[in-house]
Amino acid sequence: DKDMFEFFRIVKNGIIPRMRGRERYVSLVHVHDLVKGIITAGENIKAKGQTYFITNPKPYAQEELIKTTLKVFKKKGIRISMPVSFIKSIALLNEGIARISKKSSPPAFNRQKVLEMKQYFWTCSADKTKRELNFKSEIDLLKGIKQTLEWYREHKWLNW
Repeated sequence: DKDMFEFFRIVKNGIIPRMRGRERYVSLVHVHDLVKGIITAGENIKAKGQTYFITNPKPYAQEELIKTTLKVFKKKGIRISMPVSFIKSIALLNEGIARISKKSSPPAFNRQKVLEMKQYFWTCSADKTKRELNFKSEIDLLKGIKQTLEWYREHKWLNW
């Protein structure tokens, strides 16, 4: 997931830009749980024609995600609170630089990303998945971040 990789890359540096406003929440799932959930749904006749959210039962606050990631990196971080207007300006500048340099793909941080970041909730419920398929994710936030960062280190995406 490119967004999570970018998040880890930023947090690794210890300076965490944050959009002003109240806490934001996100539903997450580790790839191993996601694959198990897909297989479970694929093998269950009840799942035919149904839609399921495969996620950890608990949404995570942005601050919890930051603290847990810093803990795995064994770092202390500095949070910098920025107004939305400033963040939008940076995104617009990024897009302008990409246009001038004639990059074929949009920059990772653009106005669309700002729209996503402004949302307070990117969450879903796994209740139906548990109730109908008897499936619940097993990898919690700390274990998932540790495994993901270790994978990034092994594949030389991130070093610390």
